[in-house]
Amino acid sequence: MVNRRSFKTRLFLAKWYFHDYIRFKNGWLGPLLLVLAYVVWPATNLRWNLLLAAHRFSYSKSSLRLIRKHLKSLGQWSLACVEIEDPDLDREFFDKRHIILRSPDFSDDGVCLSRGVLLITFTTTFPYFLKCEERDRFLRDYVVVIEPSWAGYALPEILAWTCFENPVIVQASEKKDFEFIRALDSNLVPVEFDASDWVDHELFYPIVSVKKEFDSLLVGNSTYVKRIHIFLRAIKTLKDPSYKAALVLGDWGEFYDRIINLIDVYGVKNNVAVFKNLSPKDLNILYNKSKVNVLLSLKEGSNRVIFEGFFAGTPGIVLSENVGVNKSYFNDETGKVVKESDLPETLREFKSSFERFTTAKWARENISCICTTEKLSRVLSDPVFGFDAAKPVDIKVKVNAPEVKLFENAGNDHSLYKV
Repeated sequence: MVNRRSFKTRLFLAKWYFHDYIRFKNGWLGPLLLVLAYVVWPATNLRWNLLLAAHRFSYSKSSLRLIRKHLKSLGQWSLACVEIEDPDLDREFFDKRHIILRSPDFSDDGVCLSRGVLLITFTTTFPYFLKCEERDRFLRDYVVVIEPSWAGYALPEILAWTCFENPVIVQASEKKDFEFIRALDSNLVPVEFDASDWVDHELFYPIVSVKKEFDSLLVGNSTYVKRIHIFLRAIKTLKDPSYKAALVLGDWGEFYDRIINLIDVYGVKNNVAVFKNLSPKDLNILYNKSKVNVLLSLKEGSNRVIFEGFFAGTPGIVLSENVGVNKSYFNDETGKVVKESDLPETLREFKSSFERFTTAKWARENISCICTTEKLSRVLSDPVFGFDAAKPVDIKVKVNAPEVKLFENAGNDHSLYKV
């Protein structure tokens, strides 16, 4: 009799491999959607949706030309169609996803003398600001910085910002998204840093006394995106009984059980130690215990986990097929960008060569929250933002841990306008 648990797990695994196949072979989807956009051209909503989806799939010059040509109409449509996901969303949760890096200065009669700086995280948060009653007021009194949460910036939640006169800074660590925003030639100003550049280095740091116990580490979640099955397959391919890997999961009930079953299906139970629901402190210890930190997603937002590992002194591996991670952050000091087919051999290599990397030093000097704040300050010194170009713009330091907060332990004032 076929083991029912094993059958369900293999069915689940087959679904994941099908997703992989579609993702690797989806080059035809962009042109197809673009053709469909032409076919349904009079149908405005469907037309714009297809056009934006076509560009997210292909980043093609044809879709970019059309978006640029119709940007004014697209922006107005985007602003009209963006919706708040949950109108009853708890205010406290909403407050966690924006932060004031600089408060505006006002004269006694209420005239704004110097603009503030407001940073908004997560794409799904943008509609709350785009639709709020005081939108025009905060656009006048604040420079807005947006931090999208997913690669593929041809989205209504992002293009809606083109409707306004004031420049809006768009964080874009993925090169294709940076080039897309720049090519629009609009009020959107792209910068090459993103969520990965705001790690709290007081939470993630090297611990000299901690010894290496694991040859590799993958921090997963409850979705297909992290592609845990590819990690397990690579470990199986190594055929090395001494290889020890760590896998971090949340306690997601059925998904957690499926992953445990998947470990059995791949026959790597003796190679993989599973951890769940780790606090930042415990996760930092695990980074320190691991020789390399692995990211196997094909597309996602600016991943923080791989760069938290950097600050803990753990080099990283990211796939060359990935869209969303800044590949320029991977070098002789920090890790490798590899093809998926080369993953097993790369894991074998890191088992003995991890000590040559100086990841923590590079991260502190190049992508710390302090460095990123300085980069943003230099961007803001452009006269287009209305500050005094003769001196750096004084802004507070923020971190993502995981929600946005001030780096200093001075609290977090979410009030756009003090009463």
